[in-house]
Amino acid sequence: MNPQLTGAMQQQQRPPQHLQGMALQQQQHSQQQQQQFQQQQQQQQQQQQQQQQQQQLLLQQMQQKQFQQQQQQLQLQQRAALKN
Repeated sequence: MNPQLTGAMQQQQRPPQHLQGMALQQQQHSQQQQQQFQQQQQQQQQQQQQQQQQQQLLLQQMQQKQFQQQQQQLQLQQRAALKN
């Protein structure tokens, strides 16, 4: 067999190092993308929780205002009843 051919065949059998390096880089890159994706998901969840908390706070404040208004009305009615 032609010595040049056998040399070429041997080279083909083991992947060149720069290719192995590229595969590693791709792997690391996909891991980074996955981490970024997970971080984004966590941030979205935190934002949703914050929004829910804000909504609950607003609801509580509105309910308190209503409650206070009702109490004031009751007091006014009681005073009016006492006067009569």
